Amino acid sequence: TWGDSRFGGDASAVLPKLGTDVVEITGSGKALAARTAEGRVCSWGSEDRGGDCSGVEDQLEDVCQVQSTYSAFAAIRRDGTVVAWGDQHGGGDITEVKEELYDVHKIHGSSYAFAAIRADGQVV
Repeated sequence: TWGDSRFGGDASAVLPKLGTDVVEITGSGKALAARTAEGRVCSWGSEDRGGDCSGVEDQLEDVCQVQSTYSAFAAIRRDGTVVAWGDQHGGGDITEVKEELYDVHKIHGSSYAFAAIRADGQVV
């Protein structure tokens, strides 16, 4: 990684966690998140823009997709559930819709919001 270390330019702290099987990297406005082939996810960069995933780290396993907004990340786990972290106003807080986020197949992010598509075609 390169660039401003405050915004993801220095991944040295998370590289040991990632190993060598990274298959996807996604960026928010000031942070980056990587997913491994095994489905582990780590993020780094600006802590208030999704660079700190320590609050949900135990849930970031078996992940098949990661998307971002400007200030948050959302991950779909293989069981169809969703994990989000980062700025709560930028999509990092799923409390209000958590019960509706099941059988999720796709997530898309705008600047400050996420939308999910469930297997039944419902948009959440």
